[in-house]
Order: sequence, then C-alpha cells, then structure tokens
Amino acid sequence: MIPELYRDSLKALMVIILLTILNFNLPILSLFIYIIWPIPIAYIVVKHGMKRAILLIIVAAVVNGLIMGAVMGLYTVIGFGLIGFILGASLEEGFSPLKTLLLTIFAVLISNLIIAGTTSYIFGFSYNQLFNDLIKSLGQSPEFSHLSVVLEQQLNLIKRIFPAITVITSIITGSLTYYATLWYLKRMGLEQKVYKPVKYWRFPHWWVSLGIVISLLFKTNIYLLNLNIILLFLAALQGFGVGLFYLTKGNYPPFLTFTYILIIVLFNLFSFIILALVGLVDMWFNLRKIKLNPEG
Repeated sequence: MIPELYRDSLKALMVIILLTILNFNLPILSLFIYIIWPIPIAYIVVKHGMKRAILLIIVAAVVNGLIMGAVMGLYTVIGFGLIGFILGASLEEGFSPLKTLLLTIFAVLISNLIIAGTTSYIFGFSYNQLFNDLIKSLGQSPEFSHLSVVLEQQLNLIKRIFPAITVITSIITGSLTYYATLWYLKRMGLEQKVYKPVKYWRFPHWWVSLGIVISLLFKTNIYLLNLNIILLFLAALQGFGVGLFYLTKGNYPPFLTFTYILIIVLFNLFSFIILALVGLVDMWFNLRKIKLNPEG
C-alpha cells in the first residue's frame, strides 16, 4: 500500500499538472484556475509540512517545465507555488485568520510583481514601451483612427494607475484563493479558523476617508492618485459587503445574489461609484450595525 504522504503528494502533483494543461487549452478558465492553483500546495503544507510542500513545488516545476516549457516551470515556483506555500505555512504556523488573509494577498502581489519583472527580462521588453507601441499602432489603424485620441487617453490612464490595478487585482484574487483554500481544507477534514465573510468586512473610517480626501486634493501626484483608487476600492468593497449582508439577511434565493454580482461586473464603473458611496456611508453610520472587530 502506498503511504499516505506519497499518495497525497502524487494526487496534488496530478491536479497541478491537470490545471496547467487546462489553463493552456481553455483560456476562458484561466481566472478560475489562477484562483484554485495554489490549493494543492497549501493542502500539502497543512497536512504534511513545509519541507514536503517545497519538494512538491520543485517536482511540479520540473514536470511543468518539461511539458509546457521553462517559463511555465518558473511560474510554478514564483506563481501559484509561492502563493500556496505562504498560505499553507501561515495556517500551519497558527497565524490569525486576518494575518493569514493579508499574507495571502501580499503573496499574490509579490508573485505578480516578480512575474512581471521576470517576464519583461526574459522576453526583453519594457511595459512602458509596450504601452507606447500599442497606442501608436491603434492610432495608425484605420478601424480605430477616429477613436485614436480617446484610446490614447484611456491607455495613458491605465499606464498611470497600473500600480493600483495590480494591488486591487491582488486583493481580489488573494481573497478568493484564501476562502477557496479554507473551504477545501474543511472538506478534506483539515478545518481551520476562517476570517469573517466579506459581508461583515469593515475598514477604519478615519484612515480610509482621510486618505481619500488627501489623495483627491493632490491627485496630480501619481502616487497619491494610485492611493486614491486603492482606498476608493476598499470603500467599494465595503459597499459590496453591505449588499451581500442584506441579501443573505433577507434569506433571498441565491439567484438574486448572483444577479447582484453580475450587475456589478457588467456596470463596473457605475457600480464602483455607487458601492464606494455606500461603503463610505456604512463606515460612518454602520448601516449593518456590526462591531469593528479586526479578528472577527
């Protein structure tokens, strides 16, 4: 009979390889795969320890490198391997749920930055030049010539707020990975203490509100502009939580929750503004009547 350690490690390796193949052949699933990719690594860390997880990451990197190329092998280590290891290690070390969640988000952010840097180095391009070339090619294209000024402004804006976009996507994907991993561990009999659901999230009203006001006053500064967007996102995230809170409190059918999320995705800019306003109001007037408890 195969020992449990080797059986679990082999299963985790097979899942990682399967997700890698699916990611390459079904790009439509890439976001979903990106969220769940670290789960096998975190599972091995929690159940069998960090040394075994490191060995799994190395073997997975070699196999993925042989199947999909050296870049995929590298991504196995600095991408989902790093995220899964930090998440699993945080749980194994007994960190608080909030600290574990924040470390997971931080791991995603660091992973994204490392991937961006190594990709630029390996393929020999700069992101700034990439943006400039894209703007130039769109301006020269007959299909987009009448929109060239608008497109150029939008791309320049994206280039300026790219740090904020990176942080926000890290918060979203890191949080989803955290909750998905804790759900899976519970299903596998390795239940851990989980941070409170998003519907109960609250952020310090003074720091967020003051930061938004100050960064708005000096929004010509690129650093404060990015800070403003991140803080507005936190306000919108709290506003999103308010909506979820009342949908679940009223025992409405799951279809309404799905519709709520779909509307936010489809009308992202308008929804962002509304949710940020709701979030700011909730920060000051506590619409849900819940206590500010960081470790909740």
